[in-house]
Amino acid sequence: MPELPIPEAVDEKSGVELLRVWADYGKLAVSSNPNAYPDPAHYGVALADLITHLAFICAAKDEKPQEKSKAEIIEVFYREVNP
Repeated sequence: MPELPIPEAVDEKSGVELLRVWADYGKLAVSSNPNAYPDPAHYGVALADLITHLAFICAAKDEKPQEKSKAEIIEVFYREVNP
């Protein structure tokens, strides 16, 4: 499968790749840039932005409100991080 393109909104000179994530047989494989953010709290902001982005994609695909998709993602996220 080909790599996804760099989003047009990203300035390739100043933008920094944070993560690459693959799904393979139901498991995730991740490579990350450890120098992207010096403060771990910044990853919390990045996760919140990512949830919003994924909710937009899911809502468009499933033809339902974005807030419903976002609530579903957050519900499962909390369940996964707090087993």
